[in-house]
Amino acid sequence: MSRATNWAVRIVLVVGAVVFAFTFSGRVRAQDDGAKLYGANKCASCHGPDGSANVPAGKALKARDFHSPEVQGQSDADLAAVVTTGKNKMPAYGKQLKPAEIATLVAYSRALGIRPSLTMTREGKMLAFVGFCVLPILCGTLGASEHFERSKQTSFCLSCHIMAPWGKSLYVDDKNYVAGAHFQNHRIPADEACYTCHTDYAMYGSLRVKLNGLHHVYVQYFRTPMNPIHLYHPYNNRECLHCHEGARSFQSPTHLAMMDDLKSNSLSCVASGCHDTVHKVDTLDKVKLWSPGQ
Repeated sequence: MSRATNWAVRIVLVVGAVVFAFTFSGRVRAQDDGAKLYGANKCASCHGPDGSANVPAGKALKARDFHSPEVQGQSDADLAAVVTTGKNKMPAYGKQLKPAEIATLVAYSRALGIRPSLTMTREGKMLAFVGFCVLPILCGTLGASEHFERSKQTSFCLSCHIMAPWGKSLYVDDKNYVAGAHFQNHRIPADEACYTCHTDYAMYGSLRVKLNGLHHVYVQYFRTPMNPIHLYHPYNNRECLHCHEGARSFQSPTHLAMMDDLKSNSLSCVASGCHDTVHKVDTLDKVKLWSPGQ
């Protein structure tokens, strides 16, 4: 289930990337329209293909360089007025172009002044899209996936000092301590002990756990952590039955007789007098601890 959930997270990220790509492609199409207007009206003959006016006609007519602070400092309305009515040796285009076309041309002309010439071509736009959009999203997705996997580790959970007593309780040398007995006998993966027992195995359970983890970080640095620590909700028997239901050792008449109550959570596995010694961190100084290799 956790692997499937990780794939679900990746799919969400990919969908987000696709949405972003469509948004970006819309802007690219607008720039393409501007480039067509720029070419059709022979703007490049004076202002140059990159807007620098570094062409013979531009130098002779002293056409404005779109990269200059003078041009970039003007508002879109000011630039649109110049295109519409003309200025000095700049001809008027108000009768040839519609207001929307003039606005597109102004946006394209302004973009020429603030972006490198590499992105003037379609290939350059594709390269820029890959470099500024695809690669960051890909790296972010892979990084998030790697961190999700690392955050499952028992060592990660216990790296927070406030969880130290709960980590210590995993080594209590007493089979009645549920957490310790499961951890020491590898009834659960020892390297993912906390995650295995405290992850909601319902749909989006892993995602919910990660969000709770972010909340823990927020509380740690900006609020006061709860003391003593307690669960947000009563422990759901589903997390026990995820592993134990169907196991031979669980098919006792006692368990079978109460199965309906266990599944409905009307009878708790850890709070009904059967297995209610779970961590019990308040008495750790009075119990014997097990050391691996003893």
